Amino acid sequence: METFTRNNLEFYQLSIRNIRLKYMDQTPLTAFIDLIRSHTIFVRDGGVFKDLMLEVELKIKQKYWTLYLEDERGDFDEKNQPLCLFLVLYNLELFTDSRGYFNWCKVHGLNSSSSFWLNYYRDLGRIEQEIRLELKGFNNPVSGVDYELRNGSFLSLIKGE
Repeated sequence: METFTRNNLEFYQLSIRNIRLKYMDQTPLTAFIDLIRSHTIFVRDGGVFKDLMLEVELKIKQKYWTLYLEDERGDFDEKNQPLCLFLVLYNLELFTDSRGYFNWCKVHGLNSSSSFWLNYYRDLGRIEQEIRLELKGFNNPVSGVDYELRNGSFLSLIKGE
């Protein structure tokens, strides 16, 4: 186990501070655009709905993941990649914030007795960690509240401003 000395603790604090400063001076739209460009990200519509969840394929550099997103308002549009990436990250946040499989199913209106969704939920923990590792410290600049209320920083993604 690593022992924290004054020097390496200051290094870690400085690294976290630099990551925060890098994204704090940007609008949400420019933060997403910079992330998409620097990590070669593309989100593709899988063309399939399963129990009202949209299948999408997320590509970061040369890695691919198939995910299911709740998009009840029909916001997903491949032409607006910052918005698509936001929807991916928002749905991953819903997974992280859910308190177990049954709650996650309830939030999304899914049948908890479905073996498909149970297997997907089990894989989602690993997938979420892999994606977070690839994105290296990126914090979603759009809050879930702004998305739900269609307000604030979320509007910049819709309008492309």
